[in-house]
Amino acid sequence: NATNVTFSVTGWTNYSIGENNLLTSCGTLGVAGAIYVLQNDVSTTGTCFTITEDNVTLDGNGYEITGDDGDNDFGIFAGGRKNITIKNLTAINFSEGIFFFETNESLVVDFTAKDSNGSGIIIWRSHSNLLQNITTFSNVQDGIQISESSYNYLISINATYNMGSGVSVYLFSYLNTLSDVSSNYNQKGVAIVSSNNTFFENLVVRNNSNFGVELFESNYAQLSNVAANDNGVSGIILDNSQNNNLIDIITNGAVYGIYLRSDKNSIYNFTSENNTYGLYFESGADNLFVDGKVFNSSLHDLFFETVNINGSTFVDTYVENYSFTGAGGTIIVKNSKFGEI
Repeated sequence: NATNVTFSVTGWTNYSIGENNLLTSCGTLGVAGAIYVLQNDVSTTGTCFTITEDNVTLDGNGYEITGDDGDNDFGIFAGGRKNITIKNLTAINFSEGIFFFETNESLVVDFTAKDSNGSGIIIWRSHSNLLQNITTFSNVQDGIQISESSYNYLISINATYNMGSGVSVYLFSYLNTLSDVSSNYNQKGVAIVSSNNTFFENLVVRNNSNFGVELFESNYAQLSNVAANDNGVSGIILDNSQNNNLIDIITNGAVYGIYLRSDKNSIYNFTSENNTYGLYFESGADNLFVDGKVFNSSLHDLFFETVNINGSTFVDTYVENYSFTGAGGTIIVKNSKFGEI
């Protein structure tokens, strides 16, 4: 509402002095520093909002934007941008609800992406972003997909009925943090692929048709307080992944409670119950298990498919039954009261 504004510039572009820009249709958001506020539900046959400047806020004001399932049509697209805020919005029937490409230090909060013919949200080559209070539902691929992106934070995520993973972190993505994530009724709850130093806390992954949590060719992850219940194949799978720490883990109701094809991982304070196999080793050496309970498995609590399991250590871990295939492998069993057995 200022009447006199002085700009000191060396060149000219679009400027905003802070007024809200009221939106009633899709379009380009191209004023640096502007706040755009949606006034109604809108529909489109292409991309709805393209953000072409930095420091832009899009406030959906509780409304919906709806596409026509067209390929490469996005609810919101931002490429090469910084300090973008998207909030209070639902995107339906796009290729992706949000697509960030090389967009950094931005915020997405109170956002829903559903019925996309790709993923609900894609973060690609984008760093230091915060996604909070996000719901993804019934997307053809992943609920949220992070690829070649680092230092992102995902907090309070609810991902259900996505045909891929509820949340996936792919391809050379590092130091991403996932907290308070509920990922249920997807193909996979959370998938970390070829990405290191991922931090998880407070995950609920249940009724996913494949895995609750998958680490594939991913190292140095930290998982704490994970409940993996009633997943179709495995509650947790570590596949060719090393030096990961899992703490406070519960898994039940799967074929494999915890499935290992990996070396040098540590699992503390875990319970695996009512699975077909509690702990299943396809291969892997020098894994450490501390303060565990493995019981009520319909076949075996502890099963070694191969003799190549040398150096795996079990400390204060209760196991009701076990099976080894072949001979020659060595495990170490310790009790804090009685010593090595």
